[in-house]
Amino acid sequence: MKKVYHLLFFLYFSVTLLAQTELRVSPKTTDSAIDDWLEDNYIFINKNVPQMGKLVILLPGSGLNPSSYLLILRSAANRGYNVIGLKYPNTFSLAELCSKSTDSSCYEKVRLEVLDGTDRTQLVSVSRANSLENRLSKLLIYMKENYSEGQWDLFLKPDKTPEWSNIIVIGHSLGGGMAAIMAQRYYILRVVMLASPTDYSDYFNRPAFYLGKPHLTPSSHYFGFGHKKDAIVRYEEIWKLLGMDQFGPLINVDTTLPPYLGTHMLSTGMNPPESDYHGSVAMDLTTPKNQDGSPVFSRVWEYMAYPVQILDRAEKPPELAGGYSLGQNYPNPFNPATNITFRIPAEVHVRLSVVNVLGNEIAVLLNEEMPAGEHTVRFNAGAHSLTAGVYFFRISAGSFYSIKKMVLLK
Repeated sequence: MKKVYHLLFFLYFSVTLLAQTELRVSPKTTDSAIDDWLEDNYIFINKNVPQMGKLVILLPGSGLNPSSYLLILRSAANRGYNVIGLKYPNTFSLAELCSKSTDSSCYEKVRLEVLDGTDRTQLVSVSRANSLENRLSKLLIYMKENYSEGQWDLFLKPDKTPEWSNIIVIGHSLGGGMAAIMAQRYYILRVVMLASPTDYSDYFNRPAFYLGKPHLTPSSHYFGFGHKKDAIVRYEEIWKLLGMDQFGPLINVDTTLPPYLGTHMLSTGMNPPESDYHGSVAMDLTTPKNQDGSPVFSRVWEYMAYPVQILDRAEKPPELAGGYSLGQNYPNPFNPATNITFRIPAEVHVRLSVVNVLGNEIAVLLNEEMPAGEHTVRFNAGAHSLTAGVYFFRISAGSFYSIKKMVLLK
């Protein structure tokens, strides 16, 4: 049975360390209907540095609280970002719940229930009030109403939902998988996955199926960092599934300086305290420290999660007024995988498939309802034992139809 805490008064305090303001806000303070997972949210702001006008949100791993990640949170604030360490429903292990499940959508169902509070599975019980979406929205509203100096209105739409295009989501372990599934639904400024996503099915012997679905956030906004000896997560395989390998190979931060050849996939082999490889890339207690006590990976975090400059105009979320479109696959020619991007102005049933020169359908990449926005689907020819040659990909979405040519090399 879940614990229910009844707070009789508002618990809040702020301290200033090195010109930085730290706020701790109970979730129940922002919404009285929130009745579980009541550990404090942490908020950091440093008004003595140039303000970025962007928000960094950190999602902790299983059973952990924002207080385990103060080094990252404070570092981001000192770079001029508004920063939130968000408490959300995370007191369970997804691997224990889903890794041996015969339900191919087990991971997805649990994560979506945590995200929006819609009942999808008996494995967890998350109400709408306790959901991640509601907690974040209510905290942003609270900060806007009670801390006007922080420009919190930049991170809320008129309907009081998060303005995701101004938000960076960092997730560690369980939190990194939440960041990934959020990026399927929203166009997020940047998605940073630390030692994650961990979602792998032992029953199906592959990463969770949802990780291969189209995502509204482009692959160019994804970054990942993991430890080479981390036995919990097969991060490189999963990152490639998300299309991150198109920006460069996995780079060892121990031997390469920033900007790490521009790659989006980073790793380390450095020995952490207590041999906690999984926690070392993110957590205060086990991340390696320099002699002065500063985190060794501070430049890695800055490169991925809170750089001085981020998102030029050409990368901003696309306007949808232009209607439907099907882009040319990239790379083209390709071997063995390529990315196909399409755009739809409204929710519609989309069928995306690959055909040969005879018009025979050889792969169905997508056949489901899709929300408005720009979506990217990754096609791996190796999974279909195709020979080199010319192929076509085609899309039908409502009354829209388009087909384009692509070339597979061997």
